[in-house]
Amino acid sequence: MAEVFIQSTGVSETDIYLNSVLKGQIDPLNQIDVNLKDSLGNTVTPLSSNLTGNTLNITTYGAPSGVSLQFPTPSQYTSYRTGDVGWRWQNGWFSGFVQPSNPAKIAELDFSQPGQNGWFVLKNALTVGGVSNTIRFVDVTGVQTFSAVNNKNLVVIDKLTGMMITRTNGASASSQWADIIDGAFNGSITVEGVTYSDWYLISINEIQQIFGNRANGGFVDSATGVTVTTIGVGYTADTRSDDTTRALQIITGGSGFYWSSQSKTGGGGTYRIWVRNAQNLIS
Repeated sequence: MAEVFIQSTGVSETDIYLNSVLKGQIDPLNQIDVNLKDSLGNTVTPLSSNLTGNTLNITTYGAPSGVSLQFPTPSQYTSYRTGDVGWRWQNGWFSGFVQPSNPAKIAELDFSQPGQNGWFVLKNALTVGGVSNTIRFVDVTGVQTFSAVNNKNLVVIDKLTGMMITRTNGASASSQWADIIDGAFNGSITVEGVTYSDWYLISINEIQQIFGNRANGGFVDSATGVTVTTIGVGYTADTRSDDTTRALQIITGGSGFYWSSQSKTGGGGTYRIWVRNAQNLIS
């Protein structure tokens, strides 16, 4: 909030203060216009203003609130199946995420950490389940216990991207890409008495933004030594653009993983990772 104070010093001039700092003088017999601009010269429209005596109070931003997250970006616009990543883009799933205009907290990685720990530690503490810490990957109670009690071992929350992902193999009886897309789209998981039924098969961009290239079998938090989830060969929600009969899949090997493609009618591996927006669980 900015405070403009007008102090008359005589007939010929009037002092103008902004936040208690003298900014100059004006003729007290003339009308005073207050025009707000940001550092780039763009006009700023105040949220509210009021005049009390000689003090004009101007509110340009609301109280800080919410968390600015690094939400994933879509990897494909064209949709080949209801529930694939292109379908999510076309149906507003990605645009439905709204960054707070004046965030109270910002989710970002702490790259001052030693070694690869910077992938797993946040610069600022964020809260999940009433627990505030800088651990990036947590269960719904805000820690890395992943207890089997009430299914807390089934999902993990990424406090950097705002995503919830499955920790266990979401394999279906079918090995066809369409059935696996449908399995996630129609799936539900109940954790701590809350049923989550808005799942999708993970896309290649989401894999990169959540895992980087740090997964081969067990995805281990190098800062804590805790296995966050497992990852294996399996389909993603992306279709190969130059051959739409094939879907992209993740292949694990060596110390990380790489991309390949496989016919949508089978052979795309047995591992399926589901994702959903968990922004509302992070503060």
